[in-house]
Amino acid sequence: MNKANMLLTMIGALSLTACGGGGDTAPATPQTQAAPPPAPVTTGNSSDVATPSKAEVFAVISDHFAHTTNINFARFDVLDNDRMLVAFSDDTDAPETVMVDFSDPNNITFTDLGKSSHHRGLIEVDLDHDSIAEIYTFSHGYEYVYDGDDNIQMAKQGDNFLIDEFGELTLIGGNNTHGACAGDFNGDSNVDIVDVNVYHGNTPVVRYNDGNADLSNAQDMPAEMLARHSKTDEGFTTCTSADVNQDGFDDVILGRNVVDIEPGRSVDGQHVILYGSADGLEFDEQFSVIDYNESSLEGLTNTTGMFTVDNYMVAFVTDYETTQIELFEVDSNNNSTYTFVQSISIDQATLDIEVKQGQAVITDTWTRAIDDYYTEPAYHVTVENGSLQVEHRLRD
Repeated sequence: MNKANMLLTMIGALSLTACGGGGDTAPATPQTQAAPPPAPVTTGNSSDVATPSKAEVFAVISDHFAHTTNINFARFDVLDNDRMLVAFSDDTDAPETVMVDFSDPNNITFTDLGKSSHHRGLIEVDLDHDSIAEIYTFSHGYEYVYDGDDNIQMAKQGDNFLIDEFGELTLIGGNNTHGACAGDFNGDSNVDIVDVNVYHGNTPVVRYNDGNADLSNAQDMPAEMLARHSKTDEGFTTCTSADVNQDGFDDVILGRNVVDIEPGRSVDGQHVILYGSADGLEFDEQFSVIDYNESSLEGLTNTTGMFTVDNYMVAFVTDYETTQIELFEVDSNNNSTYTFVQSISIDQATLDIEVKQGQAVITDTWTRAIDDYYTEPAYHVTVENGSLQVEHRLRD
């Protein structure tokens, strides 16, 4: 969720209840931009050109998007294989979506994929069994746009999109998607997606994949079941997945969320597990409320990131000023749920996390400062020997 006075926002809005359908696609138009010539490195009698550092590469990418200086929506996500997805716009209209490939640091390419949405986040996963990951972007909507004079407008537009390996955009649907996660929730070996749609009367949606990246089979999660475990109408804000009970089906863990709590009061909501099965996610009594809702946070408090590794789950709960990092372990007496292990508070907001190889890196700004990505330290969170390890250092 956003604060209206935040200078930058992370992205998107969608229409949730209906899904499917193809969106307009634009031809991918690659451009190239060379990195600044590095100083020669002399070895013996030979002279080789040094490879630009990651910080130098990101400075070039930042310069390429310099015209977005006064634009609120300028989101980027670093992907696998040295790629980056950037979405930006000059106003409240649908933004341009650009794929940046910096695998050759001396020849960076920028491919315009066309108009999409102000995405809040994405999932990079192989949906059609070709060993090439597709990119699913989800959008939140109702974002604030600041122009060069600090005038504010509201951008309500937003849609969820799928980007295939050819760079083609397909409109999926959705509405007010604050977070999303992927897993095989019905055991058919296809990766499905859950959208956490929490605003304006919407409920989470599970999109069952047919194995060919067709996500049109979308089903709402009944609000009645979820409402039992939230004292506000805000529901949940993010999710992650794991086979918690080791039955061969991935389960969904939804992150707790609350609005306008009194100072010193515990967070009302609790993390909730929905279990996968041969029939998909169970929506009746087949769920578990994780027995933990303590918090020292105040005000607008919600879970903005989650990840699982081995038998552990980590949740990042923030009030946009500080963050409570929570560690849970699969309960040894009841392997259908998690038990609380540890929490660590840091004096920084968590607006997003990047998770790679069991490690989460916290993002604390509505990121436009691409050139700061490898020059400013960030919190790195791992689970080692059953406890949280937090380091504040530069990215690798």
